[in-house]
This record gives sequence, C-alpha cells and structure tokens, in this order.
Amino acid sequence: MKQDKALLEYNGQAQWQVVYQLLYPFSDRVVISLNPSQAEEWKLDNKYNLVVDNPAFQNHGPLTGLLSVSEAYPNTAVFLLACDYPLLRIEHLKYLDEHRSSEYDVVCFQIGGQPEPLISIFEVPAMRKINHFFQAGNDSIRQFIQSASAKMVVCNDSVALTNVNTEEEYQQFQTRIQ
Repeated sequence: MKQDKALLEYNGQAQWQVVYQLLYPFSDRVVISLNPSQAEEWKLDNKYNLVVDNPAFQNHGPLTGLLSVSEAYPNTAVFLLACDYPLLRIEHLKYLDEHRSSEYDVVCFQIGGQPEPLISIFEVPAMRKINHFFQAGNDSIRQFIQSASAKMVVCNDSVALTNVNTEEEYQQFQTRIQ
C-alpha cells in the first residue's frame, strides 16, 4: 500500500484514532507505537502516549513496535492491536480480554488454527520472553506465540478479523461500507 494504513479513513475517522478509542476502555494508558517517519509526519500533540521505534529494533516488522513499547514501559502487559482491522469492535476486544488467565502468557484470536498476532494480549511474562526471543535472532510475533504459553480463541465474528493491507482491499472495503 502506498499510504500509511493508520491514516486511512473509515466513516470519516483515521483508523489509528479508532484503534486508540477501542483500546482506551482496557487501559488508562493507551500507547501509540510509531516509526520515525510517522512521528515526524503526524505531529501529534502531547495528550497521546507515543513511543517511537527504537533503532535497535528497526526493520523487524510489528515486533519493532512491540519491543519499543516494552522498553518504554517495562513490566507492563501489552494489548497489541494493529490498525488494519476496520471491522473490529469493542465487543470483540472484550471477548478476547475475558479469556485472559494467569495460566497463559498470551491470549489471541486464531484464524484457521493459526494465531492472529496483531490482535493479542501479552502478559508481563510474555513481554520478558519476547525480548529473549528477539535476541536469539527471531522476529516473528506469530512464531513467538506458537512457542509460548498461549490461549488462542475463536472470534465469534470472523469477518471482524478481516484486515486491509492493499489499496485494492481498501477501495473494496470503502465500497462495502457506503
């Protein structure tokens, strides 16, 4: 996609703002992870908790943001939600949150028997382990979840897990919601 997916608008609102609002009921400190160019271009005010990707973690996909947030907020669980799921609603996140348990390091949705890593809750022990996982040369959040003590739950609305990654998918989605 030739544009920042977080800035795509659905129903007149940028998707990063939708994600921020979705996560707010789960924490009084919602953190927005940005790469350096986003931090420069977005020019968000100080009312948001922003974490710019640490250069030590750059070029490792979504794991870059997760590790950067972990470094900025150590000993904190992370509710990871990517910005390319425009059909996701608060009830889906509540359902995921209800499955948290001290038995598991991670709880996430599953699609086709595979973890959906970009809609996941990483408990504090998982955040410690994922740093070791990265130091060992790994950078796939999905592989981390598969190797961790994880609870994968089936979303009762699988359409909500539809992600938009290409310009074509975005245009098709816009046509559907109008």
